[in-house]
Amino acid sequence: MHNSHTVKKLISGPNFGHKTASSFKVWGCCSKKGNWLLVIKVIAPDDSLIYQGQIPTLHKLKNVGFVEITGLEPSTSYSVFIGKAKALTSLDWTNISPLEVKTFPSSGSRTKFILTSCRHSDQLASFGNKNLMLNIMHKRLKQERDVDFRIACGDQVYADHPITYLSNNNPPKTFKGFAKHYFRNYNQAHNNVASLIPTYCTFDDHEVTNDWALSDFTDDHHKELKTKKDSRILNNGLLAYDAFQHALNPEFSIQDLESRIGADYISSKFKYWYTFQHSDIKFFAMDTRYQRIVGANFNKRNNDLEANDNNAFVQLIDPDTQMRSLKSFLLNNKDDVKFIISSMPFIPDTKPSGIGQGKAIATSPFDKWKGGHKQRKEILDFIKSNQIVNVFFLSGDVHCSFVAQVTHENKIVAYNIVSSALNWPTFGLGKASFQLGELFGAIEYSTSIISKKIYNESKTHIEKRNNYTEITVTNGNIEIDIINNLNKVSSSTKIAIT
Repeated sequence: MHNSHTVKKLISGPNFGHKTASSFKVWGCCSKKGNWLLVIKVIAPDDSLIYQGQIPTLHKLKNVGFVEITGLEPSTSYSVFIGKAKALTSLDWTNISPLEVKTFPSSGSRTKFILTSCRHSDQLASFGNKNLMLNIMHKRLKQERDVDFRIACGDQVYADHPITYLSNNNPPKTFKGFAKHYFRNYNQAHNNVASLIPTYCTFDDHEVTNDWALSDFTDDHHKELKTKKDSRILNNGLLAYDAFQHALNPEFSIQDLESRIGADYISSKFKYWYTFQHSDIKFFAMDTRYQRIVGANFNKRNNDLEANDNNAFVQLIDPDTQMRSLKSFLLNNKDDVKFIISSMPFIPDTKPSGIGQGKAIATSPFDKWKGGHKQRKEILDFIKSNQIVNVFFLSGDVHCSFVAQVTHENKIVAYNIVSSALNWPTFGLGKASFQLGELFGAIEYSTSIISKKIYNESKTHIEKRNNYTEITVTNGNIEIDIINNLNKVSSSTKIAIT
């Protein structure tokens, strides 16, 4: 081709993000440095050109960029070419293989998605293959071709673990330091999956630093901290999350990302919760970190005491913004199937940390909703009093997978599907790690684990090996399958829609 500019493969990506019946988002990184342009071409089923041009990138953020392609038709497959080039004229796409992107249906279709969390880069105890679960996922996706999207439910990187999981709580202080962890995790195994199906993201703690709350970085920090944490950790940790993960989510543009370069995240109060929909199924993704205020007098060592003001956060989510939005979401979808994404389990609580009767190792119960027990009770009471049904929480965090339920007077109030970890170098928590029965701070509610072993329905099952979960909404049921690191379904749970 005369005077053509060859389009070459990206160094990271493409990753597909938020999708609707008429649009999709796509993210990529053309080069960490250098004079490259991120380019895209979209072709309709009739071979007509929908769009060809540049995806805007941000040089200060390692040249990552993303764009939303709009004006598409529902349930329609488009051919998408993405790469990097030196100029926009006479692009030669010969070296770029097209990717298929199918828009969401407008309504009336089955919904199937994958739930994941916790992908550590350490492979010391991961059978020598930290990419195993992503490789299994990719193989199954190519075979089955029926999964609509993935929800990445926190700890997609362990930025505070610079070398191994033993070197924890050492976060970087620069954007470059945080970005290094993303480039390491956004390898070929990740890209294989992220280029097949869209991913929706939320953060937990390790995208920034272990067990963090917003108040850790303010003058109202917890009294156990001798001084507030370095604001550079929060600013650059969340900026990196915005650039590499939140860019995939709805209600966030490249202009929004650019405006956050150099921002003070402590005072800015950015919005991280969001909603999306596939067919008739609605989702609410919570932010359970950035609005968290622990309180100066909070005492997480009050493990054995009844719920009180000294073992409750001031707030886990903001009551005037996110809580109000969550309640509206619940009321507006009162009878419909709905999923609420909370990076750490809503229920059940983990047992108090320690050794001895009634305790368990490495549980951190008050870093989870146990610390937010007042607002948890508020949410449960709201669901119960308004007779809201078909409520499913989606969570990660605890390095094991299972299905739990919370009841009031033997009536189901909500379920929690927990999926973790994609890669963790040791086994995760087991049934003995969880406090079942009466719920802390809301003893009128009771929790239990209902997932069973695939070949032994009489035995409760918690998957402690590396795994992920497939969830299907179809024919009046929610079907929940846990896929383990042997590429086997270790637990299958079916719940009837009310």
